[in-house]
Amino acid sequence: MRHSDVLSQVVATQSAINRYLIALNFTARQVRTYPFIIISFCFIFNCVHAQVSRKTQNGFVLSGQLTKSAGKKIYLYERAFYKTENRVDSTKADASGKFVFRGSVSEPTYYSLQIGEQGIGFYIENTTMEIEGTADSLYAASVTGSTEEAIRQKYDEAYHSFDFNTLAQQEINARTKGDTAALRIVKNQTKLLATKERQAILALMKQYPLSTASVNQVGNYIASHQASDLAIADSLLKRYEASPIRTSEQVRFFRGEWMTAGKTVIGQPAMDFEQPDTTGRPIKLSSFRGQYVLVDFWASWCGPCREESPFLVKAYQDFHSRNFTILSVSLDKSKSLWLKAIAQDNLRWAHVGDMKYWNNAVAKQYAISSIPFNMLLDPEGKILALNLRGDGLYDFLQSNLRNH
Repeated sequence: MRHSDVLSQVVATQSAINRYLIALNFTARQVRTYPFIIISFCFIFNCVHAQVSRKTQNGFVLSGQLTKSAGKKIYLYERAFYKTENRVDSTKADASGKFVFRGSVSEPTYYSLQIGEQGIGFYIENTTMEIEGTADSLYAASVTGSTEEAIRQKYDEAYHSFDFNTLAQQEINARTKGDTAALRIVKNQTKLLATKERQAILALMKQYPLSTASVNQVGNYIASHQASDLAIADSLLKRYEASPIRTSEQVRFFRGEWMTAGKTVIGQPAMDFEQPDTTGRPIKLSSFRGQYVLVDFWASWCGPCREESPFLVKAYQDFHSRNFTILSVSLDKSKSLWLKAIAQDNLRWAHVGDMKYWNNAVAKQYAISSIPFNMLLDPEGKILALNLRGDGLYDFLQSNLRNH
């Protein structure tokens, strides 16, 4: 997916993505329920091909009956991250709330069905499918008939079975009280639960090795930009590339993402870039050579990004005199909201952005699929660390910055 507006998927997949973020060692504080997480990670839970035993009929038929939808316009949006343009279809429900969509897909593909502000996401494949529910709680509708969607639902159930929300609240409480002992305990509990969750997901991947939902998991490893996870992603991709799904557009997309992410592992020189600052003046990353610089990808609309602001401010204030600075790259699409957030959060360092949302040129250059994301560069421009969050940023700087 091209990171388009997917608010219709928020309720349906939010918890799954929250769990995945923690599985990648994000802190519980980072994965509180914010719609942006769906947008930033939408490609992971959207359409990756898989189904070896593909249906043979010419297309799909999606029949639905939704109470409270009589006479309402219903939209069906294709959410294929690997396409430049996605299809949109629409129809009207009849007096009894019934409707039908017909079409065809080249491979199992993620779609969202939306009525007003209510929506639900699911896989469509070339078969007969049904959706039943209520228009004002569309996220809870039942979708049947697709093997791929049934498997996706198994993954969703697995992610929902791990209660990270309670741990997230406990972490917030511990931070608020300044209780370092309690914070240490909840972090360890979160890591343990994340390990159990990963084991459960791996079991599903083994059970459904070439399903769309299983192939999607490779995106999880790529998104971390960690060398160990990229090695796993490479192994998975090689398996897919030697299988009947080797021609899948999604598999090819992930290989491209993997190749880009491989350029941003620790120890590699950061790729140079140039974007305009808040006044329109172009700024190059290479102009910061000679300093420790935290390149931080964020946006004013990103809740977890804004939660990081106090930690960034403290790090900047305490370490700026030790040759440390920050360069923030915005994935905003509104300059006024971008500038307002900078002022509100007291972010007194360099900011750049092209106001192209997920099509930000630097974000695409670095294969950024989720925010917040950051990388710390040494004075030579090499990557020292990735995704330093919360107190972890301060602690790393305290331990690793040379005295200046």
